[in-house]
Amino acid sequence: MNTLKIYKYQLFLYMFIVLFTIQNALFLRFNASFKFYKEIVEFIFIISVLTVFISVIMLIVQAVKSINRDKVNWKEITYLLVNLILYYFVVISSLILSTQFPHLPYSY
Repeated sequence: MNTLKIYKYQLFLYMFIVLFTIQNALFLRFNASFKFYKEIVEFIFIISVLTVFISVIMLIVQAVKSINRDKVNWKEITYLLVNLILYYFVVISSLILSTQFPHLPYSY
């Protein structure tokens, strides 16, 4: 897999997590009436936590590869910078999702 494809997949995953968190925060009261919504939020939270831990390593490796090339590919550098910024939004989203449903019975 080339580096540009990995950047695009990361960008898609980051945007999905951030947009889901925004949607969840805006419509939590409406969505909480959905039967399996708590499980969906917990699943997305697990994905976001795994993404945070794995992306640290991937972004470092990608940055080293992109910067240390003989020929500078500005498209890769642009994707790298956008993904670095979105990475911090994913960290914030992960923290927000972790507080959505406390582990108390009958809590919304």
